[in-house]
Amino acid sequence: MDIELIVDSREDDIDNPRGMNCSEDIAYVIYTSGTTGKPKGTLVPHRGIDRLVHNPNYVELNENTTVLLSGTVAFDAATFEIYGPLLNGGRLVITSKDTLLNPQLLDQAITENKVNTMWLTSSLFNQIASERIEALESLTYLLIGGEVLNAKWVHLLNSRECHP
Repeated sequence: MDIELIVDSREDDIDNPRGMNCSEDIAYVIYTSGTTGKPKGTLVPHRGIDRLVHNPNYVELNENTTVLLSGTVAFDAATFEIYGPLLNGGRLVITSKDTLLNPQLLDQAITENKVNTMWLTSSLFNQIASERIEALESLTYLLIGGEVLNAKWVHLLNSRECHP
């Protein structure tokens, strides 16, 4: 079989292939437990990812962005954590669960990898802040969500001169 002949006979331009997807096509399916406890799939189109990470009004994402992945890829925030830096020329740092749960190791990982952006659940933020708040000081952007925040830790972090 002559592969080159087959490839040459195709209508597609190998050097500049046609786009295959449009913004309404499904990028992935994320499963949530919902209020019933029964898993349900939510279809996420490409435009949803684009809207989340291109020119957002809540964080700056560019070639200088370095995000540390703090959750599982099955968690909805992973869409921001993964696509945010990668679709804007930045870097994504992946570390172990043990590092994430150990504030001293996390501090070291943030410093060594020049991480400047993180998304944390409220409970993980509260845990890190209570044990080693300085681990978060070098971050330019810290996004937190999921549960109620402990105001004590938010005020303490804001009161420190931690913003570059």
